[in-house]
Amino acid sequence: MGRVQLKVVAAVVHLAAGRPWCEGERAGGSGDLATDSGYVSPVAADFQVGPEEKTALLRLARNSVETFVRTGTNPPVPEELAKRWPHLNAPRACFVTLRVHGELRGCIGSLEPRRPLLEDIRSNAVSAAVHDTRFHPVSAGELGEIDYEISILDVPRPLQGVPVAELPAWLGQHKPGLIIEYRGRRSTFLPSVWEDLPEPLAFLEHLCRKQGSPADCWRDPSTRMSVYGSIKIAEKERG
Repeated sequence: MGRVQLKVVAAVVHLAAGRPWCEGERAGGSGDLATDSGYVSPVAADFQVGPEEKTALLRLARNSVETFVRTGTNPPVPEELAKRWPHLNAPRACFVTLRVHGELRGCIGSLEPRRPLLEDIRSNAVSAAVHDTRFHPVSAGELGEIDYEISILDVPRPLQGVPVAELPAWLGQHKPGLIIEYRGRRSTFLPSVWEDLPEPLAFLEHLCRKQGSPADCWRDPSTRMSVYGSIKIAEKERG
């Protein structure tokens, strides 16, 4: 296939209305294969994942969860994956999302690339199944109902040159994954959140509230922001 469709990702929150999303990493959250279309970002253009690789990565996530739930042990990443696709064993961060009948069942991820992508997928898949504190651990009886999504992230880059007054419009146009750092707190939204929060002001306010800060913390001159792109692969399309 040609250039892989890229998608800006946002790591997710609990809305004030109570709707849960994905849990990002904190600092001081089988059907037909599908690549989500929509929010395109050129940030991750140096990294491509072909159809066979997508199938293998989703299978890795599923097998890791099913093995852990049934045996209580973490299975090793199959050596043949790294041998066949060496770039998948390079350091890269990801989020793994579990859904049952379209509803969130668990989501855990990393923002920075601290270990090989294959290991990050294996570890985050298991954590999403058994360590997402918003849900009880996945049981063996649920395994056949779970669908898997993986978002492979770019390294976040500082958001610069966008005045505060123009930020909502810029975000609405580009729809990137966003990290807000404010007074020692950090929160992030993966891009699929734009599907649920398409209005930029609401997006910013919920992201500030996620970290326990005022809804307008994004306006503070001391606030730091970063954006990132991602490649999202899924066993099933949402909707």
